[in-house]
Amino acid sequence: MRNITLLLSVIAAVAVISTASVNDAYAHGTYSKEITMSNGESRTFQLVVGHTSEPAFGNEPGTHDGKHNVDIRIRDMDTKLTISGAQLTLDRYYFEDAKQVDKASTPEDAKDVETNVPVSGIFGSPGSYTVRQLVEPGIYGYHIYGNVKYFDGVSYPVDFTAFCSDGAKFNSVGFAGSYGCVEDIKDIQFPKNGHHSSSFNDKDNKQNNKDNKKGD
Repeated sequence: MRNITLLLSVIAAVAVISTASVNDAYAHGTYSKEITMSNGESRTFQLVVGHTSEPAFGNEPGTHDGKHNVDIRIRDMDTKLTISGAQLTLDRYYFEDAKQVDKASTPEDAKDVETNVPVSGIFGSPGSYTVRQLVEPGIYGYHIYGNVKYFDGVSYPVDFTAFCSDGAKFNSVGFAGSYGCVEDIKDIQFPKNGHHSSSFNDKDNKQNNKDNKKGD
């Protein structure tokens, strides 16, 4: 199995270039898994978890579609080489706000829970996996489990829970960092009413009335 170690060493330099596409472009958290390979060597691989196109905003008809998929990327920690061929499933949890999280004892106390959701590999993007979804403002978490096939051809089990920042109390040991919870896009609207303030409208109306009187 020394060939495995040699392979990793030789192509590590190439990985520096290739990982530009798999680095944490957005706010993502990382779950690290230590393994002992079939040749006795210790390695660590990571699952990088978050949402696509962060910051994520909830669905708002006519303004934003709320499409922020679950984004999972798997890589070797040291070389940053991507790892393909994982077989993963997830359960997902949704809380409306932090008050609901505070009252909950487990993720299963969430307002909405969906289990056994298949995770799909992304064609043409090795080491990248996703679950498509439209989101609402609130707090999302994911229980991710299954197997990751490492470079020695052996599949290693993974099983962890990763929540966005406001639900971090449910995160599994080994999950570090965080990703953003889903925001309400109306919170960033300016001006809040979506048009000129009434003071400008009043000024315009007064000027129009003057112009109309002159025309008479």
